[in-house]
Amino acid sequence: MTNASVVIVNYNSGRFLEVCVDSVCRSDCSLEIIVVDNASTDGSADFLSNLTASDVSLQVIRNEENSGFSAAINRGVGDSKSENILLLNPDCLVFPHTIRLLSEALDADASAGIVGGLVFNFDGSEQRGCRRREPTLVRSLGKVFQRHTFAAELNQVDMTDEPLPEKRICVDAVSGSFLMIRRTTFADVGGMDEDFFLHFEDLDLCRRVRDVGWKVVFVPDISIFHYRGGSSEQSGHRVSWEKHRSMRRYQRKHHGRNPWLRGLVFFMVWGHFVLQRTRWMFTHGSKTLEERQWSPAEWAGLSCMTVSIGSEKGNRLLVLGVIDEPVRDMIHFGTTIGWSIYACNEVEDAQRTENVHWLHPEYFDKVPARDVPEINALMIAPSFSCRGVVDRMVEKFRVRRIAIIQLVASPDRSNEDDAAKLFEVKIIQEMLAGDLMKGKVSDRETRVFSLPSSKPAREGHAVGVHWDKAIQDCFSWLSK
Repeated sequence: MTNASVVIVNYNSGRFLEVCVDSVCRSDCSLEIIVVDNASTDGSADFLSNLTASDVSLQVIRNEENSGFSAAINRGVGDSKSENILLLNPDCLVFPHTIRLLSEALDADASAGIVGGLVFNFDGSEQRGCRRREPTLVRSLGKVFQRHTFAAELNQVDMTDEPLPEKRICVDAVSGSFLMIRRTTFADVGGMDEDFFLHFEDLDLCRRVRDVGWKVVFVPDISIFHYRGGSSEQSGHRVSWEKHRSMRRYQRKHHGRNPWLRGLVFFMVWGHFVLQRTRWMFTHGSKTLEERQWSPAEWAGLSCMTVSIGSEKGNRLLVLGVIDEPVRDMIHFGTTIGWSIYACNEVEDAQRTENVHWLHPEYFDKVPARDVPEINALMIAPSFSCRGVVDRMVEKFRVRRIAIIQLVASPDRSNEDDAAKLFEVKIIQEMLAGDLMKGKVSDRETRVFSLPSSKPAREGHAVGVHWDKAIQDCFSWLSK
């Protein structure tokens, strides 16, 4: 007997589906996977016909038309055999232990009908929706207009900005992208409401589960990554329409007994839809199919991180601070010799670097201990000087080596102001290095590497040789 059934609804998910299924097949428990394809036209499900994996039973259901998410879920669950059923979006990545632990969490609480875990966006921030309160009309209006000051206090649907609980708690709803439900519970509520074509079906399911006496439980120490929108970015207008339609249906179904209230909901929902579409027309267009289907720095980096927990394969470097030109050159060298590079920077519009996966600082605070990636080394950019952050990183990620990159002024020093700034930064970095070395433990080492500050200086023969040697020495030391 399998530990759980995994139901995945696919609609033009591109390469997302393949990587998602691959991560599920690496699970450390026996599973059955049921992929319900809603008449995809991009060939995203074609690879499934040749898929073979031990301890995994695979079934593919191909609908002749797009019957909607809820209807596809009902069909997939109807063909499943396990008592515990995981509803998983095709743009999710799970760890090998994720599904087993979630199933154990459900089995451990006889009063729980649904359990969900911590869902991270690809930038490492907690995804809105993975722990939620009931979306009453007032809360929903606050969420719709959350960018406006007057509605800031009203948006209490998402609990993302609240401290992450230390243990599992009861919530009103969890994310339908990663939701495990008992077969008994699913039958008690009659499955998904198929009038919800897309969006709000998970909120409706959690509401009806609570209404018949089951608990909805959020488990903070089980996590996944979710891209959010892997199936829908190419059809933004249709998705937005269905989302607003489902929003209105949810309010009418659960909070719309008063006719005046129903009228207010109607005008607010569709008024927001018109405003959203108008703003969209003047601000941006859709991503191309190629951009949506595959983002190597994001998918490859996260896929490697989720499947390599507990292994010693590959070297991973975490860069702290702004990646300027000298550090970017070092990263380029590191990737050419096989290092996987991750970066943490609070500046949202910081210039991105190819082959680097950027993670939000929130990720390093919230990631469960068992899902912590194995970071071999830290590289501290010249702009970074926060000792407390370094200590937390070292402790949580078991980092053994720390390379502090220090910029030195060019020999000609044509700009005295720049030289003065570099000298000031150098003093700060030397203080940081001194603090780290004084407080080091037996299995951690810290070393400073000096690099020329300007590109012309590095292009000079003598300085260029020093530059190349500094990079090689740095990665040679980090690799030990």
